[in-house]
Amino acid sequence: MTKRLADGALKQTLAPSLFTPSQSAIDSTIISSSLLRLSSSNLSTLVRGRTNVSIVAFDLDGTLIKTKSGRAFPKEANDWVWAFPDVVKTIRKAMGEGKLCVIFSNQASKLAVSTVQERIRQVLLGISLPAIAYAALAKDHYRKPDTGMWDHLQDYLSTEFNATVDVSASIFIGDAAGRIASSNPIRKQDFSHSDRAFAMNAGIEFKTPEEYFLGHEPLPFKIINPTQALPEVPDRAALEAALAKLNNDQDRELEILLLVGWPASGKSTFCRKYLSSYAIINQDVMKTAAKCLKLGEESLRRNRSICVDNTNFRKTSRSAWIALAQSLPFKCRVRVAKFEVDRVLAEHLNCVRAAQSSRSGLGPIKIPDVAYHTYAKFYVEPSTEEGICDIIPIPFVPEFTTDQNRLLFNRTY
Repeated sequence: MTKRLADGALKQTLAPSLFTPSQSAIDSTIISSSLLRLSSSNLSTLVRGRTNVSIVAFDLDGTLIKTKSGRAFPKEANDWVWAFPDVVKTIRKAMGEGKLCVIFSNQASKLAVSTVQERIRQVLLGISLPAIAYAALAKDHYRKPDTGMWDHLQDYLSTEFNATVDVSASIFIGDAAGRIASSNPIRKQDFSHSDRAFAMNAGIEFKTPEEYFLGHEPLPFKIINPTQALPEVPDRAALEAALAKLNNDQDRELEILLLVGWPASGKSTFCRKYLSSYAIINQDVMKTAAKCLKLGEESLRRNRSICVDNTNFRKTSRSAWIALAQSLPFKCRVRVAKFEVDRVLAEHLNCVRAAQSSRSGLGPIKIPDVAYHTYAKFYVEPSTEEGICDIIPIPFVPEFTTDQNRLLFNRTY
């Protein structure tokens, strides 16, 4: 490459193709249907056999590059320019200090995988030094703020190059930083906090692109991990008291037990663990309310109490079960087990469940946001005036069967 082209590589205004080496310099590997990795062919010259490799990692869109067209999202591979002046110069300076440049990008978009692949290839060629890029192609554990891409990087460096990562000396730069709206300087609220949370979950330093490339001071941000607000010692005594009330009373009288709580608040897990004596009725399984009521009545007529494992947040949904109890030719009471999990914690648990299911090979089983909006809009607090005999609060007491489950629970999503 001539000196003129090398100098031009540092200028945002020049087209990427003017300063790139040969196209064969980048290797591309589709790790799975949801993860793409691109790396420089000469990567081994930088990392092979090294211990404590420090990483300088970047988000892609809005951090390293922006669209050349001015559109919010690109429609073709060539629609990009560097997002800030001296991006390449700054990266090369860090790499000159021995850091390995890595890109972590969420790319679950409408772009074809081949287009995503070509855009990233061009960026790596623009940097013109050994580097790695990952693109998460689906909404699973590879997608930030989950650490699937970071975990894969560490495994890849260890397996292929016998190299280890120095987490304490590594940094991630991204624009999804959870910054709140501010008038000085004038800026809108960040669309997400996924980049900052990704760095937190990986245990590495974080900066915004304005801080890293332009030297700006950090701006206020907001990011919530509801697990940090939980008591250090869960109220297990309260849980045991609730269980004693459920199980002792259930032995004496036939009943319909309605679970009430946000999606992903732990209702089904509670059923499996503590309510084996009940016939469990779940509309996700039965598909319709009519089928649930039919199965419930059949169980009650066989002298077996039932537990309705749904959200039961509408008064109308509860009234159908109360009417069933009142229509039977024998005595049957209705009680409610109300899960003391607020929306923020329930949404967190939803993310934890998706992370667990994705890692187990089941895919990311995540409840859509609309379910939470609907619950909030139509929720009616259960009351004994509806015909409910008793309302039993169920405190949240986290329990972990593996260290990984504990780790995923404590992460920020």
